Amino acid sequence: RFVINTVAEDLARWELEGFYPKVSINIDPNNITDPQLLATMNERLGSVANRVEIEMLESAFMLDLNRIDNSMKQLKQHGFSFFLDDFGTGFSSLSLLSRINVDGIKLDRSILANTSEPKGRTLYLQICKLCNSLGFSLIAEGVETPEEAEFVKAAGGSYVQGWLYAKAMPGPEAKAFWLERNSE
Repeated sequence: RFVINTVAEDLARWELEGFYPKVSINIDPNNITDPQLLATMNERLGSVANRVEIEMLESAFMLDLNRIDNSMKQLKQHGFSFFLDDFGTGFSSLSLLSRINVDGIKLDRSILANTSEPKGRTLYLQICKLCNSLGFSLIAEGVETPEEAEFVKAAGGSYVQGWLYAKAMPGPEAKAFWLERNSE
C-alpha cells in the first residue's frame, strides 16, 4: 500500500508538471488476490492505470492461476497492464506462457549473461521468438553493453533496461534524466 500511495502521489505531482511517465510496480503474489489491495489500486491509481505496469514473478501464477487471473482481469478493465518479471530464473515453466494473460515478459539478466556461449545465444533467441509469436511485448533486463543492446534488438526484444542507459535512481533524478534525453 505504501508503494501504491507513493506512486499515486508521484504521478499526480508529475502530471501537474506536464510529465506523464509509465511506472512499473512489483506486486507480491500473495497480495494480488486481496480484494482490499485491488480496491486501493483502483481508488488510488485507477485514473492513471494506463501509465501503471504491474510486475509479478512467475511464482505468483503457480499459487492459484484462476484467482490470479481473475484479479488481473479486474485490474486490466481499468487499464493496468501486467508483465511477468524475471522470466528465466528459478524453475520457469514454458507451458505457463500459454495460460497467463500478461502483456509482456521481462527476460532476466541471467539469460542475457549466457549469450557469450553458443547455447546461451540460441536459448535467448528462441525464447524471444517464442514470446513474440505468443504476442508478448519483450523487455530485456540487465543490458550493460552496446553489444548486448544490439543482440537484444536483433533477437526481437521490444525494450531494454539496464546500466548501459542508467542505474536505478530516485524519481526527481529519473524525471531530469528523461527530460534531458527527450528535449531535442
